[in-house]
Amino acid sequence: MPIVCGIKFRGTAKVYTFGTGDVQDLQQGDRVIVETTRGQELAAVVRGPVDTAESEIVGELKPVLRKATNLDLLEAERYRQR
Repeated sequence: MPIVCGIKFRGTAKVYTFGTGDVQDLQQGDRVIVETTRGQELAAVVRGPVDTAESEIVGELKPVLRKATNLDLLEAERYRQR
């Protein structure tokens, strides 16, 4: 069974499901970099990792690439200020 977590992007109310991949120790509130159809984006974990049956996954399961670094957070803030 894949391990998934709930991810929310800034400015949206919808929670998206992403695979945890090789990222360990994800917890609610962590800021992460995820792979999306538009490239890599900053997001927040709103539902911690859980085992999920394959039948519950709809569509392609995109991965969490890594926990966000301080540099990622600074770049996101600079982008928001533009």
